[in-house]
Amino acid sequence: MTTTANTDVFEAQERIALARLACEANNFAEALRMLKPVLQAADVPAEALALGGAVYMQLRLFDRAEKLFTRCLEKHPKAPWERCQLGAVQAQMGKRTEALNAWDQVLKDQPNFFPALLYKGMALLQDGKIPEAKQALDGVLRAAPAGTQFFEQAKQVLQALDAQVAAVPAAPRANTAASGSRLIPEAYRTTTPS
Repeated sequence: MTTTANTDVFEAQERIALARLACEANNFAEALRMLKPVLQAADVPAEALALGGAVYMQLRLFDRAEKLFTRCLEKHPKAPWERCQLGAVQAQMGKRTEALNAWDQVLKDQPNFFPALLYKGMALLQDGKIPEAKQALDGVLRAAPAGTQFFEQAKQVLQALDAQVAAVPAAPRANTAASGSRLIPEAYRTTTPS
């Protein structure tokens, strides 16, 4: 009597859990190794799609990340973190309008969702829209818990903006918008809200 053995010793949920742990340890190669079989299944759990999108985002494979986040949102259209991440991926791909639309969708449902406020503020700053950027970044300071990465990044950028404006003589201030992108620390991070 012969039997065909399943060579995969892990079930889908186990693979997802192991991939999550690997991501937390910044071991994206192991996370992807765990996720690949799950992502190739007929019915992929939304959690695997979101996690796969995050892994591909870290690997800077933005087209793949965009596809996985989009598929995840087809299953869960109101998922704020995944839509926020989709916007971050689209911003990295140069799809600024789509990115801003993604963040605006999140903020329509959850006006104080501070990751979307931060990403939107950073994008507006890069576009030279200083007042709108400051409004979004101020929103991060009101909504995000003090000490979190989101709070500290918004605070740092706002302080840099204030210092830059204070250092510029009154007449040339209109030109400071174009230099806004120099103030941006690492934008569009992929960590989860803390």
